[in-house]
Amino acid sequence: MTHYKITNTTKHPGVTKGQHRNGFFVTVVKAKLMGPGRHILVEKITPGMLAMQRKGYVSITEVGDINLEVKKEVEHIEKQNEARRVEQEAGLKNKANVKAQATKTQNAKDRAEAESLKKDSVVESSLDKAAMKEQVKESAARNNASVSGNGLENSTDPLADVEEAISPDGEPNFVVKAGKNRRKNK
Repeated sequence: MTHYKITNTTKHPGVTKGQHRNGFFVTVVKAKLMGPGRHILVEKITPGMLAMQRKGYVSITEVGDINLEVKKEVEHIEKQNEARRVEQEAGLKNKANVKAQATKTQNAKDRAEAESLKKDSVVESSLDKAAMKEQVKESAARNNASVSGNGLENSTDPLADVEEAISPDGEPNFVVKAGKNRRKNK
C-alpha cells in the first residue's frame, strides 16, 4: 500500500518579515495541526491537500513501504543518540582527567610547601621567662601606691589588709546593677 508524506513548508529560510518568517500551523487531516517543518503520513490525497501544495503551504512526497521509512527514521534517531552518548562520555572523561590532574598538582604543591617549612622552621619558645621576671621587678619598683589607715602608713601593698577590713555599717555599702540598655547574652 502506498503512503504519502505531507510536510508543512510554511517557514521559508531567509525571510525576515511577514507570515513566512516563522511559518504557521496547517491542518491536513481533521483535528491534527502540523507545525512548521512537521510531517504526517496519509494513505489518500484529497483535493484540499493538492490545493495547499499549489499555494506552497505543504509538500507531498510518495513513500513506498512505510515499514522501511519507519526503520530508516529509527536508525537515524539511534545514530544521533549514540553520537550524543559518546560525546557526553568523552566530556565526562575529560572532566575527570582535568580534576585528577588538578588534585595531583595541588597535592604536589602542598608536599613541597610542607618540606620547605620543615627545613626553614626552628622551634623557639615565644616566652622569654627571664625577661618577664625582670619586667615584673621593674614594675614593682615603680609602684608608688601607699595606703593609709590602721597601722598601714608605710605599706606598699594596697590590698594587704582587705580580708580583715570591716565595713562601718556592718553590711556592704554599694550594690552593682546591670544597666537597663544592655542586652542579655544568649
